[in-house]
Amino acid sequence: MRRLIISDIHERIATLTRLEEVFGQFDEVISLGDWFDSFNLKFAAETAQWLKEKGHLLTKLIGNHDAHYFFPNDKFKCSGYMPHKEIVINSILEQEAKRQFHISIERDGWTISHAGFRPETRDWLHPDNQQEALDAAFTGNFHPLWAAGRARNGNEPFGGPTWLDWFHEFKPVEGLKQLVGHTDHNTVRRSKQAPDNWCIDTGLRHVGILEEGNFSYMTVDELLEKEKAPHQPG
Repeated sequence: MRRLIISDIHERIATLTRLEEVFGQFDEVISLGDWFDSFNLKFAAETAQWLKEKGHLLTKLIGNHDAHYFFPNDKFKCSGYMPHKEIVINSILEQEAKRQFHISIERDGWTISHAGFRPETRDWLHPDNQQEALDAAFTGNFHPLWAAGRARNGNEPFGGPTWLDWFHEFKPVEGLKQLVGHTDHNTVRRSKQAPDNWCIDTGLRHVGILEEGNFSYMTVDELLEKEKAPHQPG
């Protein structure tokens, strides 16, 4: 299996549209979440419309910048939130579309989520616990899984899987290989403590490739050049 992993989109629909040209070259395309918040109402509407029409093309994980538009509780709100954007997004995306988002998934021995897990939050990897958190959120309640840590101006010692800060809060979980986004930087980062843990959020300049369980990454331009080039017969 060959999978394309796209980190925080933040309404960069032009880049997503370029990437869409090569979706067919992969068995699965995975979005790490944070579809929204570029501080532009037009792009929020375009992003929601893209999700409505083409969201089925991807496996979607939820990020903190999605949650505060999807769930009716002020505790989800964070920087970038705008009430008029919430109205626009929710006028386009129905509840069924929002329920297609996951907290984490397992692929080829890797745990993939928006921000990651650490030893103290390992119990939240269990599907029943994630479903409990999602059900609570959709009914207007706030499960502790959704909390931000102090590194991101939250009240908890560290964040949950939509908030965990890579530089200040991330700690590898023994036996777990993780791919995450959430913490923007100019380069893809690899954990020094556990080399099978990666953060690939670079403002959508890079993408990840998971092929037969092996992880690699490249820039968006490199990917498009490689995948759109004529393939020579073997």
